[in-house]
Amino acid sequence: MPLNSAADLPVPRNLTALMQHLQMLVGPANHHHWCGGTIHAAKLTGFLNKMIDRYPSIQRNPRQRSYDRARGRASVRLIVYPLMSIPRHTAVHTKVDIPQGIFVWWLLSTDGTGGLADPQAPDHHVARDAMSSEGHIELADYVLAYVSKPVRRDLLDKRTADHRSIWKSSSTWTWKLRATVKAEIRAAIIDCCRKLKPGREPAGDQPGYGLLGLLAAQRQRPQFSGVRNGVIELHRFARDTWLAHEPHWLAQRPADDSAPKPVLRPLSEVLATDLPLMRRIRVFDQPPRRVADILDLVTATAVIESPPAA
Repeated sequence: MPLNSAADLPVPRNLTALMQHLQMLVGPANHHHWCGGTIHAAKLTGFLNKMIDRYPSIQRNPRQRSYDRARGRASVRLIVYPLMSIPRHTAVHTKVDIPQGIFVWWLLSTDGTGGLADPQAPDHHVARDAMSSEGHIELADYVLAYVSKPVRRDLLDKRTADHRSIWKSSSTWTWKLRATVKAEIRAAIIDCCRKLKPGREPAGDQPGYGLLGLLAAQRQRPQFSGVRNGVIELHRFARDTWLAHEPHWLAQRPADDSAPKPVLRPLSEVLATDLPLMRRIRVFDQPPRRVADILDLVTATAVIESPPAA
């Protein structure tokens, strides 16, 4: 779709697509200079028009961007996403107030003239570098970082014709759970175990609760490699913590209680059924949702939810 105006700016189809889009731009496409924030829907169109005036590269197509890079010009990308479309992963289904009509936005650029790394750029003074530890992009519970991870390689021994596997360290851009979020989840796991609340996983239209519900909620997160590793780590921590408290839970059960005791599923089963490896997905719908479409939806929602006039 040609980008003829700010209203035509495409919007990623869901949170996972948004995160993948940011990951690919910052990583392989080298758009690691960035700034961002939040803005209300009422101001969004004016803001986008201002950004397009400042950075005409936003409207360039892939061929034009390649032409610009060959001449030392920066490629600049602008992404917006409605805050209300970002799900909250909670241990129990409590009501979370999500601001209506608020968008998050990111302006990202490569090196080169006219980009955020250019001292002459209007927003150079607020630009950050996603490569630095102080400049990582954060989104909800997640942080985009350049990390090392083990990668398995299958090799053929030419002398014996045997196949063998080795693990090598590889660096890549991935999303991880923020450290504070992991600490909060670990504290919630400890709280569930101390209060002897194993709970249950979601079943049908019944929400999960307690320790099993908390772990099930973590498995619903976008399974980028860094997030997936964090969720696996939390499952191991939960199993060790519950096993330390399980004797107290068993001691409190009535002698005639025939209900089966709660069992945390083996991690091998969880990995096989609930934590698939992340694959590339389509970022935009076909045709893409546009900013104009989201703004129409926000306006319609505001009209429905507004109280009738007295």
